[in-house]
Amino acid sequence: MLKEWIVESETLEGAALARKIGAAPLIGQLLWNRGIRTAEEARAFLHPEDEPFHDPLLMMDMEKGARRILRAIHSGEHIVVYGDYDVDGMTSTTLLMKNIRALGGKVSYYIPNRFTEGYGINRPALEQIAGGGCSLLVTVDCGISSVQTVAEMKAGMDIIITDHHIPGTVLPPAYAVINPHRADCSYPCKDLAGVGVAFKLVQALWQLEEERLYADDLDIVALGTVADLVPLVGENRKIVQMGLARMTECPCLGIAALIRVSGLEGKTINTGMVGFQLAPRLNAAGRIETARHGVELLVSEDAREADRIAGELNALNTERRDLEQEILSEAEELLSDFTPDTSAIVVAGEDWNAGVIGIVASRLIEKYYRPSIVLTRQGDVYKGSCRSIAGLHIYEALSSCRETLIQFGGHEMAAGLTLACDHLEDFRCAFANYVSTHLNIGDFTPKIPIEGLVAPVDWTIDLVEELSLLEPYGMGNPRP
Repeated sequence: MLKEWIVESETLEGAALARKIGAAPLIGQLLWNRGIRTAEEARAFLHPEDEPFHDPLLMMDMEKGARRILRAIHSGEHIVVYGDYDVDGMTSTTLLMKNIRALGGKVSYYIPNRFTEGYGINRPALEQIAGGGCSLLVTVDCGISSVQTVAEMKAGMDIIITDHHIPGTVLPPAYAVINPHRADCSYPCKDLAGVGVAFKLVQALWQLEEERLYADDLDIVALGTVADLVPLVGENRKIVQMGLARMTECPCLGIAALIRVSGLEGKTINTGMVGFQLAPRLNAAGRIETARHGVELLVSEDAREADRIAGELNALNTERRDLEQEILSEAEELLSDFTPDTSAIVVAGEDWNAGVIGIVASRLIEKYYRPSIVLTRQGDVYKGSCRSIAGLHIYEALSSCRETLIQFGGHEMAAGLTLACDHLEDFRCAFANYVSTHLNIGDFTPKIPIEGLVAPVDWTIDLVEELSLLEPYGMGNPRP
């Protein structure tokens, strides 16, 4: 695939910023390219460990939700944490459950089966949970779009929603809805992962219960944050920087086992290792079998058990790669009529594994660089995973096609959807039309931003060490 190099021009402002913080001109330019304009912002970016965490109670409904959980803990109520089947959901579930137990609570968890239940909270599951004696259910990394389901289950069981996906115009009528993307929420860091929102809830619990500043389990929080591809800026940057250090020095038993089975023992863990080696092995649980394996690994307190589960996940990941290649080959056969004028990719299969189609969509973008949607048939409906490219907000694109869809949800670069089989062509046309009107032909060439030009004579050990201050790299802060 051809790629276009975009060479950023040096700015006087970048050089001035570098002088203010006593850094090399290149560092000032890189910071300027990332939207950093003041010396204070620059210092906070380069040294996130020195920045305090935001007060969790700034998040809308946080105090209300946290106090309800504490009341349940004190009165011995049965609490259920309802999570999602990806790494963000597994880490969110683990984090909240672990800390409710540490506070003396009675808690269990539920993660729906990707293949038989699908994403989000569903009515049969809620009925089963309520029938088991649960009086308080807390979602993590899901629930914000389940308005009708929550409305139908209000009686008999309180529901607290914690999520980071974009809300619709109507919020679920839950006891509390904790989501930094709420229009009425003034929380400073909007781009937390689901596990980031769960982390703030846990901070609120310890703050209200013991006036304690909680900053534990950051290895778990960082794992979910990196895996979910949220921007590594602001509070996310602090979480990941501190969490990577924890992974390297003294991770929990489950993550330590993942590190060993990935061949990374003794190495300094970085975001690339998390995103391409640790997270895929954990994700394989929810993609091939059940995400419960992932949670059981992360909560394990026995090193032998952790090694056993990590080994099973490693085998599942190998199976996942084989499935991915098989589906990718079939999808590419359906794209025999692809031309440079094709604005979007929508491919559908009869029996493709629903846990792998999101990865296949990403692979199609790597080859064709078009917004890509991969669908698999399940009875009378198609369920699909969507991945986008720079310049196209995939959630907004799906919103414009809502009349052809049964349901959808997600964020800027990734989403999921369900549509009736007889609406496939209508959706395909509507989606392609939206993409055509919002992108032009130049957007279909991936851009490589060249952020600075440095003469060989100017490369020094000091400059390389200064560049390392820009880590951790990831979404919102790419490796320059």
